[in-house]
This record gives sequence, structure tokens and C-alpha cells, in this order.
Amino acid sequence: MSFFISKTDYVQSLDCDKNLWLKKHKPELFKEEVLSEFAERLREEGKLVDETSRNLFNDAKFINARGQEAVDQTADAIANQQVDTLLQPAFAHEIFFAQCDVLKIIDWQTKECELFEVKASNQVKKEHIPDLSFQKIILEANGFKVSSVGVIHLNKEYIRRGDIDYGKLFIKSDVTLEVIDIESETLDRMAYLKIYLDTQESSGCACIYKGRSSHCESFTYSNPHIPEYSIHDLIRIGSSKALIVNWIDSDVFVLDEIPDPGKLTTPRKLQYDSYMSCLPVLDKRAIQETLDSLQYPLHFFDYEACNFAIPQFDGFKPYQFVTFQYSLHILHQDGSLEHKEYLITDPKKEVSLELVDQMRQDFYKEGSAIVWYKPFEVSRNKELADLYPNYQEFFHNINENRIFDLRDVFSKNMYVDARSKGSTSLKEILPITIPDLTYKTLGIQGGTAAMTEWSNLVFSNLSDDEKLQIRIDLLEYCKLDSFAMVEIYKFLRSQL
Repeated sequence: MSFFISKTDYVQSLDCDKNLWLKKHKPELFKEEVLSEFAERLREEGKLVDETSRNLFNDAKFINARGQEAVDQTADAIANQQVDTLLQPAFAHEIFFAQCDVLKIIDWQTKECELFEVKASNQVKKEHIPDLSFQKIILEANGFKVSSVGVIHLNKEYIRRGDIDYGKLFIKSDVTLEVIDIESETLDRMAYLKIYLDTQESSGCACIYKGRSSHCESFTYSNPHIPEYSIHDLIRIGSSKALIVNWIDSDVFVLDEIPDPGKLTTPRKLQYDSYMSCLPVLDKRAIQETLDSLQYPLHFFDYEACNFAIPQFDGFKPYQFVTFQYSLHILHQDGSLEHKEYLITDPKKEVSLELVDQMRQDFYKEGSAIVWYKPFEVSRNKELADLYPNYQEFFHNINENRIFDLRDVFSKNMYVDARSKGSTSLKEILPITIPDLTYKTLGIQGGTAAMTEWSNLVFSNLSDDEKLQIRIDLLEYCKLDSFAMVEIYKFLRSQL
């Protein structure tokens, strides 16, 4: 075998080794792979965190290369003993390759060193440990003695005040013992991969025993017999491992073949009933009582907010949301509808203050505040109240007395339509309730894209025309979010 297995490959193989086999033997299957907007943003934020962390090592040497070239440059730097700290040094062993984030040489004679991985998270996560274990093994195969292993991650308690204090922004967490604990397991896994990747292609993949959201990217290729709508699409089926294993081992793949459907949990049984009847399942009484509890005027509102791994504004922590926009549709009892909105285009020192002030003016003193996925809006309200204490009473009143989650009608099984495949996101519910209302014609079609475009609007050097188009796109996107709730509310009323 001539290909390298990188640390990323290794970690991904822990979820599905067949997916790794295909990446190495049939890379053409992945040529058209396009990262989702969410994955792309995560990658960009991770890259920024890695670059920012280099400020902790001002005297380090940066290996600005990839693959074999990086291995060669690293070897030269080590041979010359240029500096004690290397950033992005690369090492190879057999078919394995690791480009470390930070390697600090403690003793050149014994090659004792410290290994660090930079992670764009607020804490050490379980999945960080196999990554570092893989790197440690490759380093030691190259003659190094790794005396300590750590994760450099963001400090969730750090609040930016002026220029960033890099020493406080980052935390170094020691995970040496955790890495040592799984070393034999990692060695066994690496030995297995050397053999496995040299074998013929196997049929299927282990992801067949997981729920749809946990399937690998080559699942359809490896499991062509699995229908588009299968048992994998039952709500939260991935958490019922024994059940899905029993079904798969009994060749039960479609809902029609489920034995004893009466034993399904209530949410799954309702989804099953809807699938079999090709009709939604409604609890009209529960919907009626729920909607009747709302008070006019009905305020359908939606926030757009952007979080940054590296805080961009004073007073903010890593990954704390900056609320930059809202759309508000107000439905009166006589059927009339108002629309209010606000978008921050030129952030000031008090970033969201003007938005908060306008929002308080736009809300009536009475009436329900209707959102989709209440935890998000409630959290933004709490953050805004903390940032601007003069508005605490306003936000407290909304959160404690007025807010209602329209998503509850669907998440609490009052309205179940199998076509949503158990999802209760607005993007999944809208097409099956109001099919004529779509995001597909908009310049921005999702929350992650809204984050990215707002970042471009306020931080990038764009032309006036480009900025104008982003403003238009952001306003239209957020407006559809709140208007969609109005239409879904009307739709639900029409079903009673």
C-alpha cells in the first residue's frame, strides 16, 4: 500500500472502517463531495483557532507544508535543532502519517517531548483522546519519548476586553493518562487497519446498525438495498440499539415489515401509522387546547445570531452568540398582520443595543410570543438581558410569561407526518404543511449561511452593491422564518 493513513483518517475509521477503505481504494466516490454550510463553517472556525493559538508560541518554527514535504521539512528542522517548539511538524511510520499541532522538545539528547493538539472547543472531548493516542504512537515510532500529552482548547470563561489576551483565551489540559489508557487499543486498531485496508472490498458497512443521522457518507453505496425511507428514519431509533440490531439481523429494513408495530414507543408508532396510511396523524383536541391558550396579538418572532470561536466583540466569550437580527410578524385577532424587523449592519461597541431597543418598541405589552425551538430564543433573551440590564424586565416577561414554542405541536406528537422522518425542524415541517412556501428561491437558505453572510457583511471589505445584496438576503431569510410560523399556525387552525 502506498497511501498514508492520517490522524483524521484514523479517527473517522472508528465510526466506519468501510468508509475509510473506500476513500483509499475508490476515491472517485468522494470527488463530488461538498461540505455542508455547517461543516464548512466548523472547518473555518477550527482553522482560525489553530492560527490564533500560534500566538502562544512566538519562538516556534511553523512547518508550512503538507504530506511528504512536511515530513521532510520536519526532519530538517529536527536535525538542525533550530528551535524547541515546532508547529505542524509531520511524521510518518509504515502507512501512518500524523501532522501534529504543537511539539515541544524538552531534551534534544533523549528526544523527550510534549505533544499538544489544538481544538476549537471549550473543553476536552472524548473523541480528542484517540487522535492524540495515534499521534503519540507515531512519534514514539520515530524515536521520541512523549512525556506529556495535552489539549489546547478555548477557555469558556474568558471575556474579551480590548485586545485578546491569548494566555487567558486558551487553556492547556493534560490528558496524558487518558491517552496512555487507550494505547494498546490504538495499537491493535492500527494493526487491524494495515491488514483490513489490504483486503478486498467487503459488502455493507457497520453504519447499518445506526440511525440515519449517524450514517457515513458512503452509506448508500455500501448498502444499496436500504430504501430511501427505512427503519433508520424512525424517530431516535439510533438510541434503541438492541431493537435496530434485531431488525437488521432479521432482514427487516422497511416500516411495512416491522413485526409487532403495536409495541413501538408512542412517537414511533404514530410515525409508523402515518407512514402506513400516507396521512398525518392529528390529536385535534390537544392542538385546539394548545392554540386556544395563546393570547392576541400573536407575536411570531425569530432571531438570527452568530457565534465566533474567537470572540470578535468586547464583552463576549468564545462561542457566545451575537444576536444581530430579528423578524417579527404580529397577527391580530381581526386577522390583520404587521411585520417588524431589525438588522445590525454596523456593529457598535454595544453591539446589539439598538436591536434590543427597537425590539422593545415593536412588541406590544400584551400577547403571546411565538417561536420555533424555544431554547434558542430563551437563551438569546437571557444573554441580551445580561448584556443590557435596563432591558431585563422586558426579556424576563417574554421568557416567563409570554413565550410559546410552536414546534411543540409537532415534537409532542399532536401532529405527526411520516414525511418529516421524525424531524421537527422548521425546514422539514414547512414543506409538508405549506408546500408553496419555500426557502429554495432565497439568496440565503439556512441559519449557518446567515451567520457566514453577516460575518462577511461586517468584517469583509465588500463593495456597496455586495453589502446591499447581503442585507436584502438576510432580511428576506429571517422574514420567511417568522412568516412561516404564521402560515403553519393558520394551517393547524384549518385542520381543526
